[in-house]
Order: sequence, then structure tokens, then C-alpha cells
Amino acid sequence: MAGFALLFLAFPSGFLALIIYGYRRSRTQAAVAAENLDTPWLCRDDWTDGVVRSSGRAGMIGLWIFAVLWNAISSPILFVFQKEWENGNKAILIGLLFPLVGIGLLVAAIRATLRWKRFGKCELHLDTLPGRNGGHFSARLKIPSVVYTIQKANLRMACIRRTTSGSGKNRSTHESLLWEEKRVVPRQVISFDQGDMNLPVFFHLPKGQPDTLDGNPAIIWRIEATADLPGVDFSETFEVPVFTTDDTGSTRPVHDPLAEYQDALDVGTAPSVRGVRIHETPTGVSVHFKPARNPAAIFGLLVFTLIWTGIMVALIKFGAPLLFPIVWGLFDLLLIAGLVTSIFHSVRVEASDGAITIRHELIVPTVTRHAAAGTITSVEAAISTRSGNTQYYRIVVHTLEGRRYHAGGGLKEKRDAVWIAERLAMAAGL
Repeated sequence: MAGFALLFLAFPSGFLALIIYGYRRSRTQAAVAAENLDTPWLCRDDWTDGVVRSSGRAGMIGLWIFAVLWNAISSPILFVFQKEWENGNKAILIGLLFPLVGIGLLVAAIRATLRWKRFGKCELHLDTLPGRNGGHFSARLKIPSVVYTIQKANLRMACIRRTTSGSGKNRSTHESLLWEEKRVVPRQVISFDQGDMNLPVFFHLPKGQPDTLDGNPAIIWRIEATADLPGVDFSETFEVPVFTTDDTGSTRPVHDPLAEYQDALDVGTAPSVRGVRIHETPTGVSVHFKPARNPAAIFGLLVFTLIWTGIMVALIKFGAPLLFPIVWGLFDLLLIAGLVTSIFHSVRVEASDGAITIRHELIVPTVTRHAAAGTITSVEAAISTRSGNTQYYRIVVHTLEGRRYHAGGGLKEKRDAVWIAERLAMAAGL
């Protein structure tokens, strides 16, 4: 009883301590922000000293806490499963999903622990403070571990709008991608020094993107670094400051240590994209987005749909309340529709003599859009859906009437989408 009382008191005491800590921290941050109105990037300690430290350890601890709590809440069903099953409660099968999710969380926590033990606390040393919109971002990634078998590392820089809605149990956070760029760091530029690996980080930043911003919505500039290695792969994320400053857009030459190692975009040679056929015509270009061009995404959607359908069948068979099969079935119909579209939907785009014709086919021709010559204002590579760690792009045609025509999608590489959009624009006379 005494132990229970101590545990019962520990929870509200912990929450009270967090509230006090948060209040004091917010007051300190407000005071610092007031002192740095013209230099907001100096409001964070890690940005002030020019060293951004990885959140790997905090993420690992958070994942362990969540995994333990989830399994503590869901594991009791394992102790009552046999009795409920013998009593004819077949719907208890659905409850097994929660322990299965718990196992997945434990596996993720173990992987995060192994990654932390292998690579330790990584640091991003900023050369530009801050990174400048319309300029560039430069830094050096220091990894306190040496892996001589590394062949290359992959960098991704992204500008993200994060919006939080609701409160309490209904609180949810949504992130939308505004801009991204990927670069490769080859072994030639990776240095090894006294047990550390050092990787150069460099990105050219476009004009017109928003500055880093706290609040709701928040604007986050994020650097992601990954590398496929024997055993545990490397993966770290850093939040960095990017702002529009007085010297943004300076014409002074800047050395890019990664420039010569990036694949150049040849405007005269069509990229090789799986499931997309690009054909030059006498008066323009034809692009055919074939059906089922992303088999990995289709397979994932198929597996998820089969699992969801199986649960719906179990709900009906074991006599669950009518509301559950109805809701589950409606969502199942959306999944099936998405699966059919992914497998059979194709797009043919013809651009010539200043006009663009778009034909959508779902086994047979279904919808045709035509943008006449002189009515097209732009053709852009737009950000589309995201599946796991893969960001997809699509082609969008804009007209004088304010219409937006979808002209194919499912492109994994931004550079391929940009090439297709620019070639269609050229054929449209832009």
C-alpha cells in the first residue's frame, strides 16, 4: 500500500515539475527573444554556439518509454485470451493487434539503441549561421565513430510546415513539405580523424521559402543524414536555422564541396524513370505514365488492404456491433479503390505547338483535359503524397483560367519530375 501511495504521488508530482520547468523555460526564452529581435537564430543555445546536437538519445529514450507503456497497457489481453476464446468470444482476436504493435515498438526501440551505441552523439557544426534563403547552407557533420566500409552518405534538406490542432487526447500534429533537396556525399570527401568521421554538408537554398518560425503553425528546416552500412545503418536528423538576411542573394562565389559529385541534369537527355516512357515527337514531346509503375508501394497497399479486409470479415463473422463493420467497410472501399487506381491508372501527356493534352485511362480512356495554346501559364513539378520515407512528385499544368490539370505523378526523384515539367513547358512554348 505504501509503494502504491508513493507511485500515485509520483505522477502528479512529475507533472507539476514539468509545468514549473516549462513555465520557467518559456519565460527565459521570451526574454532571450526580446533581446534578439533582429537575430532570432540566436534564441536557441545550440544555434548560438554553432553546434546542433543530434536528438538520437532523446528519441531512443522516448521510444523506450512509449514501447514500455504500450506493452504494459496491451499485454493483459494475453492473460485473458484463452479464457475469452473458450467462452466463445471470437472477437478477442482483434485485441491481439495491440500486443503485435507493441512487439514492433520494442523492435524499433532496440534498433534505436543499437544505432546510438554504434554512432553516439553526432554534431552538426554550422559554417553558415544562419542558412540564408536565396543563398546557401553549409556545415560539417561530425560522427564519433569510424566505419571504413562506408561508400557514401545521403543528405536531405527539407522545409516543413508543422501544424498542431485539437487538445488533450484529440491533439494531432500534421507536417506538410514545402521544399526539399537531396545530395550525395561520396567517400572521397569523407575524412577520418581520431575516431571521428566528418562529412561536408552543403545546400543551395531557393528564394521565396519561409524563415524558421516557432509557434503554430511552425516552420522547420531539417537536415537528414543517412548511410547504408553493414549491421546498423546510420540515420540522424537535425533542426537548423534558415532566415532571410541582408546579405541573402550575395553574388560572391561560394565553394560547394559536393558539386562535382552530384548527377548533372542533362536537358538534352530524357531521364530513365521506371514506368514512364518519354518520346520526342516532330512537334513536341509525349510522356506516358504507365499503370502499376510503383510496385513496392502497390505491394504495401495490397498487404494493408488484405489485413484491413480480414479484420472487417472477422467483425462480421463474430457478430460485432453493426457500427464497426459499417465504418470498417467504408474505409475498406477507399483502400480497394486506391489499390485499383494504383494498378490500372495511366496518364498520357501530349505537348506540341503550344498546347498540352492529358488523357487519363483506367483500363479504358476515362478523362481528357486539353489546355490550348496561349492559355498555359506554367508547368511545375509539385510535391505529392508521401509513403514511408519516400516523397513522390507529380506534374501540374496551370492555365490562365486558374485551372490546375494533373498530368501524371508517382515520381520518386524530384530531379526527374523537374526535367519532365521543364520539357513539357518548352513544348508548350514557355
